[in-house]
Amino acid sequence: MRDQPASRVSGTVQRRCPRWARGAMKTLALVSVACTVATVGVTPASANSIPLTGERLLLLNPAPTTFPANTPFHIEHFLQCAPEDLAGCVDATTHFDFYLDGVFQPSRVDIDVVSHDPVELRKWNYVNYPDGLPAGTYTFTSYAYFMGELSGSFSRTVTFV
Repeated sequence: MRDQPASRVSGTVQRRCPRWARGAMKTLALVSVACTVATVGVTPASANSIPLTGERLLLLNPAPTTFPANTPFHIEHFLQCAPEDLAGCVDATTHFDFYLDGVFQPSRVDIDVVSHDPVELRKWNYVNYPDGLPAGTYTFTSYAYFMGELSGSFSRTVTFV
């Protein structure tokens, strides 16, 4: 079989798919979309195999001023993204940076679908402390970025006893 002739699109030359391949490509695309939707649609809060350790330590109000020392905990923050912000939400430069006493704390990212009509996403950043922290006073600082631009920050001091 012969391919169809090249066509000009936006100043570039592209080859059209052979007629016999179009159906297979459509089927593959639909299966890929269906698998993605099925996977995202049933994703739990601790998705992407991110186990959360211990209790969630809230750093926003109402934030505790004390927490048990050497007790596992995690910190999680999210951005809720409306339909008009979806592209920005999934952008790699949209995230939270966490610091503990001025030292950067690596976090893990998870994205959940919270609504399908219209589509809304929640992009989470998690930091686990599986061994907790020893007794002492610590300052947690979080910086929120949306598409690389700093959009907010806050600090909380918590005493571990």
